[in-house]
Amino acid sequence: MVTSVGVEVLDGGGLPALSRGGHQEHDHDHRVCVMELTALLAGEPHGDRPAGTHPVLAAVARVVNDAVGADALPQLAALSPRLVGTADRSAHRTADLVLELCSRTLLAAPPVWRPRLLRAQREARRDLRRPDHVLTSRALVRAERCATCAAATVALTGASDSETIGVLRRLLDVCEQAGAGPPVFGAGRRSLA
Repeated sequence: MVTSVGVEVLDGGGLPALSRGGHQEHDHDHRVCVMELTALLAGEPHGDRPAGTHPVLAAVARVVNDAVGADALPQLAALSPRLVGTADRSAHRTADLVLELCSRTLLAAPPVWRPRLLRAQREARRDLRRPDHVLTSRALVRAERCATCAAATVALTGASDSETIGVLRRLLDVCEQAGAGPPVFGAGRRSLA
């Protein structure tokens, strides 16, 4: 089967099919999670944390991958090329992503996660007011944890697979509107044609 963007899903010699959870590099069933597929498309080593993808997007993608049903995985595979080249880890890009997530999930979040999401929202707003702010690695880890909580909130509230995937799609739209643009496939990257 070939998705609308040309990602081949279990078609004999093409790209591996998506499935839940993490996978070994030489998985005999040729199955990967969405972030392992993204690493493959980017020409990066096997793993679910490719350097070319923003950690907040990767965190959401991993949760979405494990939350949706098998029938929805081809829709998710179609987003994988958009995850390539989104690694702008600037304070403003991270703040935009965190604010988008918090605005969509805060009210539905389990009470135990709300303080984390509220703190992330406050920090993101502060970061947007400071044009010269440099994001620390600690702040990036906090943003990644916030993203995991926010994405899990969507999955736990009984959202449909399309709605769950829609969270990731909306974050990718935020990145592209902010100037990241679609990925450019070049040397070392796997063609989608």
